This record gives sequence, structure tokens and C-alpha cells, in this order.
Amino acid sequence: MRVNKWVILVAYLFIFLYFGYLSISEFNKGGNFGLLMGICSFVGGYQVIKWLAKIKKEGINNKEVIVDQRITSIILISLSISYIYIVIFLSVGLFGLYNNYISIEPILMMILAILTSVIVFSISQIVQRFIR
Repeated sequence: MRVNKWVILVAYLFIFLYFGYLSISEFNKGGNFGLLMGICSFVGGYQVIKWLAKIKKEGINNKEVIVDQRITSIILISLSISYIYIVIFLSVGLFGLYNNYISIEPILMMILAILTSVIVFSISQIVQRFIR
């Protein structure tokens, strides 16, 4: 998939401004995630500056290849493996909760399912890179 470089620049600017807004609003509320959002905003700002330097050298109207068909198929396979894993995990957890085999909070179980499915997604990405 080919995209104009200015579209990617606008996306990076949106990410920078969005995380900056989240950081400021979190600090105003007295929340704990304001620093994390500030760090994400600085990373977005770094991407914007790096991309502006690249555009200055190569031109803004050029196109950039951002997704290849092989990459798309690898991501789709990893997402399907992760989806199957999370459905099985939550089904077993629901069965265990219903029959009182486990005593864990349902919210904690959902968070654990999401975190472990992200790990499964990452491992399947790594394995597919070595296989292909």
C-alpha cells in the first residue's frame, strides 16, 4: 500500500497532539498516567521532527510503501491466533467461575486474558518471521 508522505506526517502530528492533550488533562486531574502520556507525546514529537527531516531531503509529494502483502498476511495470521487464544481463555475462565473452580475477579480475568493474548500475538509474530 502506498501513501503520500504528507498523510503520514499528519498522522504523526495527530498522535503528538493527542498524547500531549491527554498528558495535560491527566496532570490537571491529578492522575498518575500524565507522565506516561507526556513520554508518548515526546516520542510522537521526535517522530514528527524525524519525518520532517526525511521529507526535506526526499520531497513531500513522494509516496511511501507502508504495508506489503506479506506483512498483512503475517499480521492477520497472528491476530487470528490471538483471537482464538483469547476466546478459549475466556471460555475456560467463564466455566471455572460458573462452577466455582477458581476464585478470581472477572475484571482481573479479562485483563489477564488481554495481556496474555498480546504476548501470544507477539510470539506468533516472532515465530512467523523466523519461519518465512
